[in-house]
Order: sequence, then C-alpha cells, then structure tokens
Amino acid sequence: MYVGCCRGVLLVFTLLTVQIPYINKSFLTSAHRHHSPPPLSSSDTNLQNQAVPDYVVKQRDEVHLVCDVLINPSDIVWLHNGELVDFGHRYSRSATSLNIVNVRLEDDGYWQCRHRDNSNLYGKPKWLLVLESPREPYLSIDGRRLDKGNLFIPVKENQALTIECIVEGGNPRPSLHWVLEPSEHNMDTAPNLVFGEPVTPKTGPMRSEAKIERVVRQHHNATVMCLVNHVPFAASGA
Repeated sequence: MYVGCCRGVLLVFTLLTVQIPYINKSFLTSAHRHHSPPPLSSSDTNLQNQAVPDYVVKQRDEVHLVCDVLINPSDIVWLHNGELVDFGHRYSRSATSLNIVNVRLEDDGYWQCRHRDNSNLYGKPKWLLVLESPREPYLSIDGRRLDKGNLFIPVKENQALTIECIVEGGNPRPSLHWVLEPSEHNMDTAPNLVFGEPVTPKTGPMRSEAKIERVVRQHHNATVMCLVNHVPFAASGA
C-alpha cells in the first residue's frame, strides 16, 4: 500500500457455498446451536438438547404432526411454542393429527398436543424445522454496500480496514467464516484478520465484522473472503 495513492488495493469478495453432506451428530448439533427454538411449554428439559428435528419441511409444503398421547380426538388442542393454536385457514385436524398446509417460516418451532381440559395430559413436543436458503451475502465498509462487480478497495498504508459481511435469511442459520488469502507477497509478519462471533439476531440478517488493524505493503493484492456455509437438512415432513 502506498500513502496518498490508489495503486495499492485490497481485493475483497464474498463466496457462498451450499453443502449437502451425510447426516452426522456433530453437524446436527452445530446446526441446532445456530437455530434456537423458543422455550417449551412442558417440563421436559431433555428436549432443549435435541439435535435432530422431528419434522423438516420446505416452505409452502404440507406437514402432518401426530399426537403421541392417548386423548380423545375431540379433546385435543395444539400449542405452538406454548401458545394455543386456532384451527382454520392453514391449520386443521384429522383424528389425532394436526395438518398444516402452505407451511411458512412462522410455523418453525415446537408443536405440542394436550388435553383440552387437563393440562397435565400432554404429548411430547415436536420440533418442526422449516427450511429456508440464505440470500447471497454482501460486504459493507462504513455502512456502504460494496458493488460486487468492483470489489477492489484502495486502502492507505498503516490505516485500519474494517469490513462487514451481511447475509439475510437462512434456516437453520448459516455459518460465517473469514479468510485472508495472501497475494504474491510474504505475509508472515503482516497483521492478520481479527474477527469475533457473528451477530445472530432472532430476526434480521446475520452480521460479522473483520478488521485488519494496520494495512501494510504485504497486503497489496491480498484477498479478504467472507465464507458463508449453509448445510440444510433433508426434508422429511409427512
């Protein structure tokens, strides 16, 4: 980098990867950690560590949730994340099942059947995971979204560079990682990227910030990459 000119540039771009691996416990636990269902209405705290959803469906699909406790069908009510569900529109009953048509993201979470008049008679909560692919990520500097067609960023030598990676959507939530790929220069002594855990609100985009505390000549033509990885479950809704 050269002070006062734009010949020294830092190449910045984003990369979105989608993988569909075989299901294994470590992956499922990781996916569950990024996807935090609301509190349960029962006292079964073992479900808080549940790694595998009971039902996995795509948006606009149909799913049938089965009540696993012996209750007269006419006495069954259903709760979604602890809130009583009103039947009609997209929700209907058939015997001991709850049928949901045109599934939406708002249906994601825990569903539970119980007796209408006896709150102590209830079934095991069922975790319904509604899939959504993340949108294409983008980078931002000082609140300005970068044009993905021109991601050469001129930076003055010895100045700091802070970059934000933003990705909208995704259920389960994707993971974000930063990589600083060197150019032809030896970067062993150059300041590396500093970044923390991504900010993952319940609603809204995920954000992750990376910073080079001091840009030096060895960073010339280096590449900063924000890697977004989303590994969806296979749909299994009945």
